[in-house]
Amino acid sequence: MRHPGPAYLYRLFDVAGDLLYVGVTRNPAQRWKYHARERRWWHEVAKHELTPFAERAQAEAAEKQAIKAEAPRYNTCHTPRHSMICNKKLTPDEREAWAWARSQDGYPQE
Repeated sequence: MRHPGPAYLYRLFDVAGDLLYVGVTRNPAQRWKYHARERRWWHEVAKHELTPFAERAQAEAAEKQAIKAEAPRYNTCHTPRHSMICNKKLTPDEREAWAWARSQDGYPQE
């Protein structure tokens, strides 16, 4: 557990309501700025949902469960379609590029 204390589980959706990404943060505004700067898919985000948790560990457990159950397009771990990437030592930029390529149906094969 990295940061004890309250945290939010967030879900990001596109204009059609499709789930793009699920994550955890203590500071949503700061996280949105990071995504806007670092994630090539950020322009697709039309809506977000926040669920508060008293402890970060609870939010992280809910995140893992939500990713497995809801299969967001750009998450790179906890989904069967992205299992390969979680088992490799990739930089965050490599993970991002890999996830984006998979979302475009041009993903690398194992």
